[in-house]
Amino acid sequence: FIGGADQFTIADLMAYEEVGELAPHFMNLVSYQPYPKIKSWMSRMQQAPYHTEAHAALYAMGDLSSVLPGDKQLMKLVGTASKAGMVALSSAIEPTSRL
Repeated sequence: FIGGADQFTIADLMAYEEVGELAPHFMNLVSYQPYPKIKSWMSRMQQAPYHTEAHAALYAMGDLSSVLPGDKQLMKLVGTASKAGMVALSSAIEPTSRL
């Protein structure tokens, strides 16, 4: 996508993790309304396989637009998000033999 490819590349994955986490559908810290190309790109990235599973922690963290730095609520949200991420990770791993 970023380089003009028909499908996402490692560049898209790296950029999405930095830009996407701030978007309204995750932490809601930046509005990309003035940037239609970025919005379109993020929409395409959300269609990637396992997007929801890979971003379980960010979905659990939710909207941080009203949370102030140092707020105790932030630490609770981080804890909840970490647990959600670990659950998603453990459910994505196939059980293996324990020899």
